[in-house]
Amino acid sequence: MTLQYWRGKKRGYDELSGQVYEESTASVRPMIPRWLTRSRGRRYEAKEYKSPGPGAASLKDIAIRSAVLHVDNIPPEVLECVPWVVGKRIADYLTRTEAWSLKTWGVFATAYSEEEDPILKQYRISLRAKAGEHVHELDPILKQISVLSFDHITNLSIQRLKFTQSVFIIILKIPNLGVLALTHNQIGADVGDSEDINDNFVKKWSRLVVEECRLLKLKVFILRHFALTSCILDYFSALPALLLCNIESWILDPDPIGGINPRWGWDLLDGAERNWDPEKMWHLQTISTHTLLSKCYKYAITHIPCTPDNTKPAMPKSPVLSIDYGALRYQTMARKSRSIWYNRVPLTQSVVAAQQAKSASVAPQNRTERTRSIRSEKQIDLGEFLGSF
Repeated sequence: MTLQYWRGKKRGYDELSGQVYEESTASVRPMIPRWLTRSRGRRYEAKEYKSPGPGAASLKDIAIRSAVLHVDNIPPEVLECVPWVVGKRIADYLTRTEAWSLKTWGVFATAYSEEEDPILKQYRISLRAKAGEHVHELDPILKQISVLSFDHITNLSIQRLKFTQSVFIIILKIPNLGVLALTHNQIGADVGDSEDINDNFVKKWSRLVVEECRLLKLKVFILRHFALTSCILDYFSALPALLLCNIESWILDPDPIGGINPRWGWDLLDGAERNWDPEKMWHLQTISTHTLLSKCYKYAITHIPCTPDNTKPAMPKSPVLSIDYGALRYQTMARKSRSIWYNRVPLTQSVVAAQQAKSASVAPQNRTERTRSIRSEKQIDLGEFLGSF
């Protein structure tokens, strides 16, 4: 039997039977996602087992090392019986060895939900994928987030992957979304490449979100490289907690003020007075996606009022799970597009509404001042006009 490569495929030839066949291989995705228990470091470092002083290690050190090695098998009900003074030493060991995983962090966050330690307040997951691939990991992400038994906020970023309508349906099922950033793969992007993700679909999708009472904690919504217009802001007005929205598209209205209806309750974001430019930060390679999502969430909470009396909601104390899935965020644009950031405002404070009201009041005034003038040679007496009949 001999093997040869023909047109990129492995072709085999059986000399006894004379049969010719081709071999092909396909990658199989595991049923249990690897990122659930994956960590950057290792817990089984030999140097960590050595006693820092002379003689054998103390019983406390031996117990902590044993707990670290079997932490994945310890349920939260058992761990919460351990005082945080001891649990802190286990957490510090995992931090020092970079051995945290989503499963381990979920156990600690559940057992010590009342603690204010920074280790328990945020966990970051980075899942890299090639640009243009399908969103394969979304179902495992939904499954793992849904089983977390403690209250938390999820910041989700899916960058430069291929989106379909079914992907948007799965996304609305993710609980406790605080920030949602979606970027379609713009290489060769056109209106039909995003599986009909247009204004009409977003209208139906937003209606489904409201009917099923989903996305009740969503503060920031970022949509980039989709064939969308500013009209979707009207549909997003039904989302009760949404404060900050970004749309990047090649079919946006060149005049952003003209594309917004004041009844929608949205205005152009003006962060210059606070020296805050989210569009500039989006293209900076020095800022990670996790940090960018966190900054947007914090800005929306602390600087955008959601009621006419300018009351600002307080920052939640719930732990934050940040997920960066897909390709890298920054890349040269394949086509010319426009990006506009909008913030939620009461109607009485809308700059767009004020400008449109000003233009509407000026127009009738100009019309009343104009009077029709008739040249003298064209003017005739009323009696002559009636006598002609």
